Amino acid sequence: MNEPPLGSRPRQARGIAARARVYSAAMQQFADKGVAEARIEDVVATAGVAWGTFYRYFPRKEDVLLEAAVVQFREQIVPLVEADLGDPRRSSRENALRLFIALLEPGELPPRLRGEILKQVVDHRERFTAMLGTDGQPLVQLVARIVRHGQQRGEVRTDVDPFTLAGTLLAGTALSTIYVYYGDFREFVVRGPAALDFPALVERFFGIIWRGLEPLQDAGRANFGVSPHPL
Repeated sequence: MNEPPLGSRPRQARGIAARARVYSAAMQQFADKGVAEARIEDVVATAGVAWGTFYRYFPRKEDVLLEAAVVQFREQIVPLVEADLGDPRRSSRENALRLFIALLEPGELPPRLRGEILKQVVDHRERFTAMLGTDGQPLVQLVARIVRHGQQRGEVRTDVDPFTLAGTLLAGTALSTIYVYYGDFREFVVRGPAALDFPALVERFFGIIWRGLEPLQDAGRANFGVSPHPL
């Protein structure tokens, strides 16, 4: 099914302010009632705009969720990675784990709404990338920077390219966390302390996958692609 074109991004102050009001009102409605139950008429009434204004900026109701992801990526995720890469005291493992926790944790949003945002990014990667105004896969590229930095420091294996390792780390950590914490199988999979501690849950998946990124110590282990460290 073809998706509608992206919404417009106004350049004049009046339009920028109107779009910001629509976005804020929609996110509040989503937080209070859920995305499915939120009504556009309530959003436009709160924002003080016409129906057409909403759809001019957000052709799909769910585009508001992608905008939330864009804002987080620009204002939180990228600055976090830039700062961590500039701090020689932090290991690549620490940098990557901090990125995933920041990316996936609910923060001030209701967990259900955070899950909806993450699902939109996963299901509509090209639309998210277009709204972000970048080429390729921005999140993979960001993780690959951390991986490449780790390779240069001898903390990450160098027999596999950074983008392959970044994609593996993303799939194993981000998708697993989304599926378990925000998905239908949370009560069956989340056990013990991690059930109450979101960072511990992320680290559970992250730790398993990161072992495959650590430098290989000998040919025997290289054949299996596993870390030399015990479980």
